[in-house]
Amino acid sequence: MYDYKFLEQNLAALLAMLESRLSKEEIDDLNSYVDAGEYGVAFQYLCEILVRRNQPIPPEAYKLCDSLGTRMQLDPQIWAGLRTPQQPSA
Repeated sequence: MYDYKFLEQNLAALLAMLESRLSKEEIDDLNSYVDAGEYGVAFQYLCEILVRRNQPIPPEAYKLCDSLGTRMQLDPQIWAGLRTPQQPSA
């Protein structure tokens, strides 16, 4: 069983870390998914945005993505394309 409060809090923390990399519309969409309890959809959408832009994210954000994705038992390929400043582009 998931700890939904944990997922919601950590997704909110992740969004706060990455807010400067997202548009207002993307943030609104992501918050709508979280508010509806669609944590996996929100996580996957966030990762797709970041991978598509090929922007490095802070190492702390990557660790949180890895932790959240693993905890939600999602396919690691969802966040595999994310990179930190130390990692070259895929």
